Order: sequence, then structure tokens, then C-alpha cells
Amino acid sequence: MRKSVVWIISHFFTIIVIDLAISAKTQWKCEEQKLMRKLFKHYERSVRPRWNSSETVLVNVRFSLQQINDLDEKRQILKVSGWLTAEWTDEFLTWNIEEYGNLRSIVVDPRKMWIPKLAIGNSANKLFDGEHYRRFWITVRHDGSARWQPGGVFAISCALNMNFYPFDDQKCTIELETWVYTADKVNLSNSMDVIGLDTYIKHGEWDIIKTQVSSVNRVYRYYQDQFPEVYFTLHIRRKYTFYLVYILLPCLMLSGVLLMIFLVPAESGEKVSLGVSILVAISVFLLLVAGNVPDTSDAIPIIAIYLTYFMMANTIAVAMAVLVIRMHFRSADHAPPNWLRTLILVYIARLIGWPLECEAETAVKKIRKKKKESDQIVWTETIESSLTLRASNHNNETERPGEHLELLTPVHPTTSNGKVKNDWKLMAEIMDKFFFYLFLFFLIAPTVVILVVVKLFKPQL
Repeated sequence: MRKSVVWIISHFFTIIVIDLAISAKTQWKCEEQKLMRKLFKHYERSVRPRWNSSETVLVNVRFSLQQINDLDEKRQILKVSGWLTAEWTDEFLTWNIEEYGNLRSIVVDPRKMWIPKLAIGNSANKLFDGEHYRRFWITVRHDGSARWQPGGVFAISCALNMNFYPFDDQKCTIELETWVYTADKVNLSNSMDVIGLDTYIKHGEWDIIKTQVSSVNRVYRYYQDQFPEVYFTLHIRRKYTFYLVYILLPCLMLSGVLLMIFLVPAESGEKVSLGVSILVAISVFLLLVAGNVPDTSDAIPIIAIYLTYFMMANTIAVAMAVLVIRMHFRSADHAPPNWLRTLILVYIARLIGWPLECEAETAVKKIRKKKKESDQIVWTETIESSLTLRASNHNNETERPGEHLELLTPVHPTTSNGKVKNDWKLMAEIMDKFFFYLFLFFLIAPTVVILVVVKLFKPQL
């Protein structure tokens, strides 16, 4: 019996508590409904919320960035995710909280009340997407202060400077403006000097260096009135590790392979084919770079200049390899000219530290000395034999003009075919080593120059 009484009493109190909660909720709902009906009974959403029409509506705006979605270098479009916060005072939407159950704020459909006609002046899509913005309702407090926070993906046009790609810094600005009202009707002001980054998610390719917010009143050429604008500026820097690993490092490795052209023996026949293969690989890298930069002639990326220079060096290296091969397989019937022998076997050999430079220089000097002595001896012997022959045959035969003219021609000593061929091969080896050192310098120098240029001449944003 006692248990039944306790059960009945507990259920009775439970029903009372639930009824009181439902009554309070219904009363709160009725108070909010009464307030909404009172506020919007004669409300005109196209009229600026000022009792005195000569007063300016001040709208404080700020931008909160959530993440950088993408920077399209070809189309020069930056896509970011975030939201705008606009705050103003609506003098038509005020109430006494004591008359409405201590109700301090309400949420209003933007289609029912006045909102500033904001637009993205440099938007790559729509300047003002009204249908999208209507999804974000407005919070209105009892003193008339309104806060509206439309968000989404913002696509803006951004003029890119690709001179130092992929070591580039970029500056992109979101230009927020009032599309209808002049500055004397609605004025925009930035409530913060920087972009909000409290909820920012880091991007894999770009780092934010700094942000900046400024407001101006702009005068257009064909209008005398001033239009308020707020600029949200992003200073971003590209993370170049990806490009170092997948473009520049392979290019440096190909540079090392390019030098192998002058280490491959001429007898192998692979010098030219190796150079052509490297040339094709560089062309592929150049196409990859060209696919990411804008189609404009205003700026040529430094990496494109580097790859073009490397391609030109590779072409010259192939031509030099052909020259060395031709020199190596030169026929023994064509002896190298003395000036060429002197240039290669003496000066170039001395320049690259060839171990036989002293012997080569001595050999050239001996050749010159022997050539002069031989010319003198042969010339003397030829004259004496010619005079003797003429004296013995003077009485017997009639001399014919030019009969012994060939005896007056100096006779030069000839070099054996094997010696000539060895000279050509030696000269080819010396030129191979000379081109190796020459191209080693011309491949390292531009890499150092790029690093110096990027460090010293890249503009600071």
C-alpha cells in the first residue's frame, strides 16, 4: 500500500514539472512571435535603418579565413574558404526586454530586413550571390545591433608575378564594396587591421606571411560620388620543396649525366645518343613548368630560363661531342695543321693540366725546327744537282724550258700514317677533357646565380 502511494506521488510531480516546462516554452514562443510581429508589421526592408535619413549607416566588416583552397596560376584565380562578418545598428529593430520575457536577441531571415548590399569587386564568379547569402540568417539584439556572417568559397582575380617561380611570393586582395550605396549613405569600416586566422587550416603549398586590412573611399572616373571599399590582403609564399625535389634536383642530376658525354669513349658511339636522350628529358621538364605559368609574355619564370639555358648547353654539348668524334676518327691522310696542334697540344693541354703537355710542346718545337732545317738542306741539294745535270748534258741535248722546274720545289718530310692518326686521337682526348671542365663550370654557374638572384632581387611584399 505504501509503495503504491509513493508511486502515485512521484508520477504526479513528474507530470507537473513537464507541464510547467511546456508552458514556459509556449510562453517564450508566444513572446518571440509577438515581438517579431511587432517589429516587422510596418518594416520596409528597402529603407536604410535610420530614423533620420541624412545619417550614414556605418557597417563594420571583418574577414575570417578558414583555408586556402587553390591558386590557379594559369587563370590567375585564388580560391579561399572563410566568412565575412558585417555588423551595423538597425534603429527600427529595438525593444524593451522586460516587455518580452527578458528576450535579448532574435534570429531574422535576411529576406525580411535591410542588409548592406555587399559585393566582391574582383570576384572571378558572381559579384553578389543573393541566393547564397540568404541562407545565412541575421542575429539582432534588443538594442538594434545586427550581425550577419555569410560564408563560403570566395574566388577572386589575382595578378600574379611569376618571375621568381617557384621561389615566388604573391599578394592577393579581396575587394569588398557596397554595390549600390555611396559613402554618405552606407560607409564600410574595418573592425580589425588583420584577417582573422583563428580557425585557419594550413595549406600544403602556401604559407601566409602576413595579412592586412584597409578601407578607402574610391572615386570612379565616370562618377563624382565616393564609394566605400575594404581591402583584405593576403601575402603568401610558395613552399618550394616539392619543386626542388621533382624538378630542380632531377635537372641537376641530368647535368651530371650531361658531363658524362665527355667521359664516354669516342669508340663506343654513345656520345650523341646520350646527349639527345638528355635533351628530350629537359624538354619534358620545360613542358611541366609551362603548364603551371600564365600564358603571358610579361614575366618569364626563373626556372624556365634555367631549363632553357640548360637545354641550350645540352645542344652545344652534343655538337661538341660530334666534333670530338670527327676528330677521333679523322683519316690519316689529313695531317692536323700546325696551328691546331699548337693550340690543342700546347695551350689547351697546359690549361687543363694534361700530363703530356711538356712532351707535346717539345714535339711541336722540334717539328718546326726540323721543318726549317729540312727546307734549307733540300733547297741547297736541289740547286747543286740541277747545276751538275745541266753541265753534263749541255752539249748533247737541247734544254727544254721548265724541264727541271720540279727539282727547284722544296721537299718536306712526311709523317707516317700511324703518327698522324695518333695525333688526332690525342687531340680528341684533350678536347674531351677540356669540354668536361668547361661545361662543368657553365652548369654550376647558373645554379649559383639563381640562388643569388632569388636572395637579393626578389621583391619583399
